[in-house]
Amino acid sequence: MRQRAGLIIGVVLLLVGIGGLAGWRWWRNVPPYGPEVLAATATLSLVDQATADAAFSPHTVEQAGDGDQILLGRVAWKRPPDPQVDGSFRIVVLDKRTRRVPGFINVTSARPDDVGAGWDGALDRAEERYPWLRGIGDAGMMRRRVRECGRCCTRLSNQ
Repeated sequence: MRQRAGLIIGVVLLLVGIGGLAGWRWWRNVPPYGPEVLAATATLSLVDQATADAAFSPHTVEQAGDGDQILLGRVAWKRPPDPQVDGSFRIVVLDKRTRRVPGFINVTSARPDDVGAGWDGALDRAEERYPWLRGIGDAGMMRRRVRECGRCCTRLSNQ
């Protein structure tokens, strides 16, 4: 009887452990806000250098090289009803085919002091936590440079 009770307790503990691990993995892969809460929209257009320069005026943007493409975009969202304390949003441009980010990103907003371009350890942690963000972390940054200045204008390099 003791062996049977020990076996049942062992199986129950194993199932609870597996269920807990599965639940933990699922929870880690859930973003804090879904797309329906943020109602985020993004538009991208291929433009020439003159159009990008005009969009960033009076600032200057990186000059595109031969074979480079310039994308000019706009991103908008609604403030979540219960925003996280000291939270921030990261807008990441990622080519899902190659898992690479653009060579250059320039950003601005109606409040230019509230936006910037760059990478830090938070993106490494996000890449580890969310498999669908593979490619945004520091490992790929060795071949990328980022500059601040413009209106979500991104230069893609053919590297």
